[in-house]
Amino acid sequence: MPSLLLFKVLDAQAKPPYHSAGRNPYDLPEGGEPGRWTASISNPKVHVRGYHLTRDPALYWKGNNRLFVAQVQGDTDIAGDKVACESVRLLEEVGPEWSLLSLYPEIRALLAWRWRIENPEESMPPKWANLTRLNISRAKLARIVLSGLRCTSLNANGAELTGATLTGAILTGAKFRRAVLNNLADTTGADCTGADFRGADLSGTDWSNAILVGAQVSPETVVHGARFTRSQTVQLGLTAEQRKLVRIVPDPPQRQGWSIA
Repeated sequence: MPSLLLFKVLDAQAKPPYHSAGRNPYDLPEGGEPGRWTASISNPKVHVRGYHLTRDPALYWKGNNRLFVAQVQGDTDIAGDKVACESVRLLEEVGPEWSLLSLYPEIRALLAWRWRIENPEESMPPKWANLTRLNISRAKLARIVLSGLRCTSLNANGAELTGATLTGAILTGAKFRRAVLNNLADTTGADCTGADFRGADLSGTDWSNAILVGAQVSPETVVHGARFTRSQTVQLGLTAEQRKLVRIVPDPPQRQGWSIA
């Protein structure tokens, strides 16, 4: 087996979040002791049989999941990010106090996502959920919820954030070069002052209620079907060709009279 950590994503019932019907829950670690080994399944095969672990839990995260470091026993089959195993056991749960969290910025983002799902009305996120300067470049975090979280100078260059919710997120100075930000669920109140969207995919997203002062785009930025206010198109310096592809809406009352020079 490769010497990298393998993870198991589970739901609140300690079952896999996908195809969990009829499956028994995993035995969870407790009191510093690992869970019991699962019953053996011979000849494991990815997507066919065996217990499946991953090196990239973000691909299977639904927002309110639990995450565990797992150990393998017996035969394995590896394909892509997955490992099908004859038997596994769960060693420890990954949470905000996990000793290796600083080495896994994507997992920290997943835990912050879970915290926001569990605390939708809380206006003061815990210190560990401050994602300032977090490096999630090239991460696959589709549908992540960052509402109200501080993400100043976030490095999301090349990240896949399709369908994300950024309501009220503080993204000042964030780096989104070549990132995928299409069809976002909500950007209302997102502060993207000075953010770098050069080469990013902003298509299909309503940006009209986000703050984009000083944000950067480039002729390569994809804006097809995106929605901007008239002032935003000037602030961003959209090209004539890009303006043909976006939906331009009037500035809301509070923005009328802004200087856009």
